[in-house]
Amino acid sequence: IVEYLIENGANIDKKEESYGMTPLMIACYNENVTIAEYLIQQGASVNKKNNEGDTSLIYACRKGNERMVNCLIENGADINQKDRDENTPLIIACYREDEAIVKLL
Repeated sequence: IVEYLIENGANIDKKEESYGMTPLMIACYNENVTIAEYLIQQGASVNKKNNEGDTSLIYACRKGNERMVNCLIENGADINQKDRDENTPLIIACYREDEAIVKLL
């Protein structure tokens, strides 16, 4: 469905109305790495922020999804962007005691 929508002109970085999440943020929140990778390949911005200032990388770190975090970093995600509480992805990974993601960051 995602591929069909993009091929037919859907805005890859369009924010949904309630929280301002982009399709990439939603893929990260739902831990769907395959869709996230596809969206990035099609030009989705990895550094967009939602209405609360969260990024796709913030979502991936909160979920503890190492593969997603790695994918985002490899594609230019800013590891220093802060969330609404002024936490960086590294701080979030430390709070979660997620050693693998801490090492990636």
